[in-house]
Amino acid sequence: MSMANQVAEFNIVGRYRVDSSNSDSVYEMWFEIDCNKDLRSKEDVKSEWNSLSKAGKKLLSALNTFGIGDEYILIKSSGRGLHFSVFTDGFRDDKQYANAMLYIQKQSGLSLNVKQSESKGAVWGFDSPAIASSRRKIRELGGQNDKLSGITHYVSLLSNLDCKSYPFVTKAKEVVYPSEIKIFQVTKDFINKMHEFETAADTKETIDSGTVVYQRDGEIAKLYGCPLIAKIAKDAEAKVHITNPQRIFLSQTFTFFGEAGEHEVHRILAFDDDYSEGYTQNQLKT
Repeated sequence: MSMANQVAEFNIVGRYRVDSSNSDSVYEMWFEIDCNKDLRSKEDVKSEWNSLSKAGKKLLSALNTFGIGDEYILIKSSGRGLHFSVFTDGFRDDKQYANAMLYIQKQSGLSLNVKQSESKGAVWGFDSPAIASSRRKIRELGGQNDKLSGITHYVSLLSNLDCKSYPFVTKAKEVVYPSEIKIFQVTKDFINKMHEFETAADTKETIDSGTVVYQRDGEIAKLYGCPLIAKIAKDAEAKVHITNPQRIFLSQTFTFFGEAGEHEVHRILAFDDDYSEGYTQNQLKT
């Protein structure tokens, strides 16, 4: 990952690329925390620091819950809010990336700001340009922010959120840069955590209607005479990702054979890199 201070030698307001030499598979998970109020002065921002820092700690805890250590998280002061960046590699596609962003937001317990209107307390927001861009970007460390009346603030890195007041940086030479930017690898453990979070949310909304007694006569092997089941099983062995609707179809079909059927679903899905035993078993039971 390119060093931020190698490309922040010029005062360019806004965004500046730091990843021109990096792989297109690198996604930037970019989070913004804002007090969601019309702040016009340094004193206004200072008065909101308690709320902002508490919200920041909630988001930090949520990131840690998903296995993202502090060494991968860049926390920046923008002059009126906080920006969190985590550069990642290993997401299967844009949908999986977006789901991870959403689950982390829900885990944080912060309100999602979708209307850009004032509300009580700090809010969490997606950064649309960063998500939509085909190239990942980082808000320029060292860049000027002139939004506040009578003050020029430089975007700087924070070492922690325990400051007594909003950490304004008013001189370019005081900007803190990272010594390196580490890329978090999206592993099977991270994907399993996403499955666990999704399963917990689904289970909470499910009403237990009692145990269903299934007809368990017949031979499971005959199910593979169904072209769709045969294709799903063949795709799984070939490491083709099995979609959620396909997983549901398998769970609804094989459960008629009781534990033997459940075992067969696990056997098929175990070929998938996203396989989670706990998630699959929960899906079989609901």
